[in-house]
Amino acid sequence: MAARTGSASKKVSSDHPNSSTLSKDRNEQAPSLQASRPSVSYRRRGGGTGEPAPQPVPPPLFAEQTWLLDSREVARLLGIGRTKTFQLMQSGDLPTVHLGRCVRVPVDALQKWIAAQTSIGDD
Repeated sequence: MAARTGSASKKVSSDHPNSSTLSKDRNEQAPSLQASRPSVSYRRRGGGTGEPAPQPVPPPLFAEQTWLLDSREVARLLGIGRTKTFQLMQSGDLPTVHLGRCVRVPVDALQKWIAAQTSIGDD
């Protein structure tokens, strides 16, 4: 194997059929392949003005109150940690509903449980 000397770049001889196009391509910039972008539209996709509807859509009937609470919501409402909430749910102290693997606490049962746990002190 013979050692190379000089530049490592590939040289094209002048008798090569593409030699004139190769040198021309190096000097000129390649044409842009990007399609021209349409002018920027400042309108909304749906054609709306972005203003609120004249008469807002009322919420669904049952959206006012959630019927079942998860452990995070119960813990937040009671002001206790999730671990304590899980303990109360597992021991049966808190009334629960099982939906597959999900365990939920009904809102009305939680309110009744709180009322039952509330003790009025007799002085």
